[in-house]
Order: sequence, then C-alpha cells, then structure tokens
Amino acid sequence: MGTVFSSPKPEPKQQPKKKKIRHSPQKKSQTKKKEIQKVSQNQNQSQSQNQNQNQNQNQNRYQNYNHRNAPRGTTRKVPAYPLGIPKEMEMEIEKEKEKETKTETEKKEELEEFHIRISNLDTYATRKQLNNLLRRFNFPFPITQITKNHKTPTGYCSVYGEKARDLFLKSLTGYTFKKKQIQARVCISKFKHKENQRKKRLEREDIKRGDLKRKRTNQNEGNEESKPKETKIKSINDIVASLYEMPYDKQLYKKSRKLHQEWRSLFQEFKRTNEKLPEWWKDRHDITQDVIKSPILENYRNKCEFTIGYNEESKIEVGFQTHKLEELMFNKRRNRRNQNRKSYVMGVSDCVIVTEKMKRLVKAFSEFLNETNASIFNKLTKDGFFRTLIVRESFAFPDQVLVGILVAKDHYQNDEDAKNKELEKLIQFWKSQQISTLVLLEMDKHQEVDTNCKPQILFGDGFIHEKILGFTFRISTLSFFQTNTKATEVLYSTVREFATLNKESNTAVFDVCCGTGTIGITCSSHAKKIVGIDMIKSAIEDSKINANLNNVQNADYVCGKAEAVLPSIINKFPIQEYTNIVAIVDPPRSGLHQTPCIALRACEKIKTIVYVSCNQNTMMKNIFWLTKKESNRFVGKPFKVIKLVGIDTFPHTQHLEAVMLLKRD
Repeated sequence: MGTVFSSPKPEPKQQPKKKKIRHSPQKKSQTKKKEIQKVSQNQNQSQSQNQNQNQNQNQNRYQNYNHRNAPRGTTRKVPAYPLGIPKEMEMEIEKEKEKETKTETEKKEELEEFHIRISNLDTYATRKQLNNLLRRFNFPFPITQITKNHKTPTGYCSVYGEKARDLFLKSLTGYTFKKKQIQARVCISKFKHKENQRKKRLEREDIKRGDLKRKRTNQNEGNEESKPKETKIKSINDIVASLYEMPYDKQLYKKSRKLHQEWRSLFQEFKRTNEKLPEWWKDRHDITQDVIKSPILENYRNKCEFTIGYNEESKIEVGFQTHKLEELMFNKRRNRRNQNRKSYVMGVSDCVIVTEKMKRLVKAFSEFLNETNASIFNKLTKDGFFRTLIVRESFAFPDQVLVGILVAKDHYQNDEDAKNKELEKLIQFWKSQQISTLVLLEMDKHQEVDTNCKPQILFGDGFIHEKILGFTFRISTLSFFQTNTKATEVLYSTVREFATLNKESNTAVFDVCCGTGTIGITCSSHAKKIVGIDMIKSAIEDSKINANLNNVQNADYVCGKAEAVLPSIINKFPIQEYTNIVAIVDPPRSGLHQTPCIALRACEKIKTIVYVSCNQNTMMKNIFWLTKKESNRFVGKPFKVIKLVGIDTFPHTQHLEAVMLLKRD
C-alpha cells in the first residue's frame, strides 16, 4: 500500500497592520482642548434653555391666565394670589418659619445663664467622669472646665433657666461621688469677674486722683458711639477731700470696709503662692476692730505742699493742681477720657482740710507773684523759677510757722544779681507776713523734691516745735511728721498699748523708719533701750535733738536704708542683756523691702512687732513675709496676727492709718 499524505491546511491571511499616526504633543493638547470646549458649550446651551423655559412658565403662570386655554379633561386650580403674594404676608410667613427653625442655642440665649461651681471632688476626678455623672441625672449641660487648686479639682458648667438651676443644685448637693459629698453653688463667670474687677480698679484710680464721676451718654439716639461729658470741678474739695459731702459716720463705715477688703487680700497672697493657711486665720473676724474717730474733722493739717502755676483765667495761682501731668499724657486705656481734661491750679480759700492761717499766707503769696510778674516753672518746657510752696504750722506754739520755697536751680545760673534781687523781695514779703522762719530749696530741672537736699535758711532758725503726749519735737522742712497732730496722739497711744511696755520690763525697742523719732521717744519711759533707723539725714539729726530736748538718754539713731542697716544692727546688738525685743515699724507708702522682714524674723528675741502703715496694700505683702511658713530663705518661727485697728488720721479723704499687732512664742 502506498502512503497517504494529508494536504496541508491553508494559512490564514494576515491583515495589513494599520499605521499609527504619531502626532506632536502640541497637536494632542489642541485636540483635547477642542473636545472639552464642545462638551462645555453643549452643557451651557442646555442649562440656558432650561432656565428660559422656567422663567417663561413662571411669568405666564399668573399673568393672562385663562381656563379656556387648558386642554380638555384636565382640571386646574386657580391660585389664591394670581398677581403674587403681598409683602405683608411674606413677612409673616418668614417669621413663622424662623420660629419653627429656631435652634437650641438660640433658645438657650433667651433664658438666663447661670455658672455653677462643683467642688469637694476627689483628687483624681476627671471631666469625663463628671460628664457621665451628669448623664445619670439626664442633664444636657456638660462640664466646661476643671481647675486644680491645692490638688483639689473643681468643675464649672453653665445652666440655662431658673428651673434647671434649682433642679441641678438640689440633685447634686450632698450626692456622694467617690466617697465624697459634692457641693454645688452658683458663681460668677470668669469673663464677668474680670470685667467687674476692671470697673472697680478704674473707680479706685478715679477716687485716688479725686476725679468726678463721668457718665457717657449718646447725643443722638441713632449714633452708637458715645462721647464723654465735659465736667468741670466745682471746688477744690473735689480734688483734695473727695468725701467732704458724705456724713462722718458713713465715712468711717466706708473706711472700715476698705480695711476689711485689704485684710482679705492676705488670703489671696497665701493662695497665689500655694502656702497653707495658718491656724490663726480661723479667728480672722475677731482680729479686725472698728475704725477709731479723729478728734478734729476740719482744718487739721499741719503741713501742706502747694503748687505754683496758672489758673483757668491764665493768672498766677498758688494752690492744688487739678490733674497730674502723668494723667494728661496719652494712655491707651483712657485716651477717650483724657481728650477733655485740662490741668490748672485752684485756690485754697474753700478747702476744708487746710487751716485758716495757711489760707491767708497762700492768698497773699499769689497776689505778690502777680504783682511782681514772677517767672513760674513749667513742667513741660522745664523753664521758670518758682515751683512749690511748703508751709508747716505748730498747734502747740501758734507763733511758729515755717515756710519753704522750692526753686529751679539753673534758672539764674548766669545772672546771680537778678537772683539776689528776687530773694531780697521774697525776704521782705515774708517778714511782713509774720512767720518765724523762711527756707529755700534748690532743685534741678528734672528732679522732684529730694529728701537729702540741704536747705538754705534765709531768716529764722529753719525749724519749728510741736508737742505730742507731753513730749516736744523739733521739725524741719523735709523731715517726716504726721499731718494731724491731735489724731497722732490717739495713734501713738494705741501703739504703746499694743507693745505692752512696762517701766520694770527689760525690753528694747527697734524704731524702724523712725522719722523725727516721735514713736520711740514716746515709748522711751517704758523701755530700757531704743534704736531708731531712717534714711533721711535731716530726720536723724532732728531725732537726736528731740531726744536731748526730752532728756532721753537711752536712745541711739542710725542713718541708712532699713534693708541695708537692720541686719548688721541685729547681729551687733547685745541681745542677751534684754529679755524681750519689740520692733515698731512705720514705713513709707511703698512699704518695707524683703531683707528687713527676713532680718526681723531671723532674730529669735523679737517676739512682738507693731506695724503702722498708711498704705494697707503694701502692708499685707510685708505681713505675708512675716507670717508665712518657715523655709530656707525665711528663717525663724512665723508671727501670728492678733489685732488690726484703723485710725482716721485723714478725715474727708479715702486714706487712714492702720496698726497691727504681731506675736510669736
């Protein structure tokens, strides 16, 4: 048999490959742009056609409406307002819609907001735990804030409405949460608290300056901006004695409240430094006593400093200035108020505080300056000669009057003959006014009154004498002495009572910031040794002379700052010879530095301190250093506050003297 061969299958025809057209990148981008433009044009055309159709339908919906045009078998309702809804109906419909669509926050705003403080919580309580607790009572008010003071957290939340407030307080107060009973009470929010503090601070500054109350009113009802009224000062008492129209009983009540407020600020000082409150703080209400009255209410000042300037009529006037230069400068916080202020000098004829003798001398001196056309010192330009007039008067010796004139030093620098002529006129004038002594004080242009300046005595002795509790005291022009002589007798008698000094007691007295040595000398008969400290040289000289006048032989005086001198005096002082040491502190308004407080506390023999101050704010800072817990810096046992008394040495003003007794075991 022969072999059979199968015929081969035909191969499929291969189709010719299409040639790919390769375009350049520029042509590709152009083609894509054209395609996109066509699509966008078609979309815009369809949108515009739909809008035109809708507009035509809305226009022909109510206008030219006719039932006959409707197709058969269809029923159309006639609209209620074929020509459109009136505007009044549209307003009512919108109001109803607004009422329906009110949110919860807007409903909350209508109700009164109450801020609640949740205290007495566990030390490890968190916000999440408190929110879970509130959810149990179905309260929708979350905890907004948690603060930790002295490691005890307190929560704050806001409640809307009186009903919700009462229910919130009833349900939470007394509820045991982590073995502690919760306490809830209403408090002021932080924003409102800061705003109230700001208003009070501004009122205090106005009272200190003696400004009148200013009320801002809108001139037009439509205007939102308010403009301050231009208020004129009626009399000099509005500046110097701001409480002269108030009855004296109300003045004492106001001053006692002020003293209580400053006393409470000591608690804030402990809280700020995270110090534990001492045990004697529980009896704080029994410590403070009522303010003691002043024996004299009017014409009581024995020293006054009068500015020499110009009045409203641009004439030379000697008296008190309405506003200080610092107040008239631009201040961001008070720029609106300062626009209408003008500073000038007012006379003293109607002043309640100044004595009649001082009023007569001031009036005569202002007439003398107007007649001679004297050059007056200007604080802005620093030109002129006469600056201030200082007058001291003695109540025990009425013939003794001291007059000091503060003058610019460089005004007659190149012409001494003109200066001598001016001084001769001054001497002749003041001799005609029957005063005991005249003193000249020369200062630089940019310098205020310098306590260490050497006065130039033009005639007389250059000092006067005064009596307090049977002791006579010599007073110079710049030495410190209490302005109300009758009230100082009440002050020094209370200091003597607080110190509990006896004639037989073996005690020493440190008179810190002694001035003319008045407090130490009044206590000299009841103490074995007195050491006076002051930074003014003239005051130390006067204190030594006062000790010799009163035959006080157990007194020594040291010149220097208390913070620099007191530690070395205590180290060198023979403490072993004395059983007890009493420190009497009467600092200026700025208070004591920290170093003398540390030195007083470090001396173990000092068991009583009598603190006298006219500025209770700085007083509480110093007492905090003396009463705080013992540490590496503050060595020695802390003192305890036992008594606090206020004495009204400045009637018809906001100021008073405070006396505090401190003791330790």
